[in-house]
Amino acid sequence: MLKDKLSELLKKLYTRDKKLFILIVACVVAVMLIFLSEPKQGKSTATKDEYEVINEAEYERELEKRLTGIISNMQGAGKTEVMVKTESAESREYLRNKKAEGSADGSQRNEYEYVIIDNGNNEECVPVRTTYPVITGVIVVCQGGENSKVKNEVTNAVASLLGISTYNISVLPMKQTEG
Repeated sequence: MLKDKLSELLKKLYTRDKKLFILIVACVVAVMLIFLSEPKQGKSTATKDEYEVINEAEYERELEKRLTGIISNMQGAGKTEVMVKTESAESREYLRNKKAEGSADGSQRNEYEYVIIDNGNNEECVPVRTTYPVITGVIVVCQGGENSKVKNEVTNAVASLLGISTYNISVLPMKQTEG
């Protein structure tokens, strides 16, 4: 059933956008090659179980920078400043192998080893999944913020880019400076 749905989805994608289809297939092949190669295995020396915490403020600043660039290029927006607020930190989950050891009394003990690959000068764990911080709100201050059309376009653009509801986005006019 899942196989049929996936096959149908790939057929639709192929007929609509062949370049995107080829890109997706290339990515899948690359991931398969990575997993099929023989990585070295070893125990993790990380102090946190399976997650590495990334700086939340750094993530917010990067989003603000990218949004400022995009919005300031929108017709009518003008000079723009953006503030993004997130909740929770970014985390990464790494590929692990499970070793189950049984004892004579029937109990079982599980031990995990991280899959480590050699990247030339250093060794790295193989990332499986990255969970990004949840965006809770965005404030956009722009010169065109008093124009309802610009306000609506900026709100919809931010909602589309970040996948958040429009009620979590405020677009405000920039203060007029004398000069």
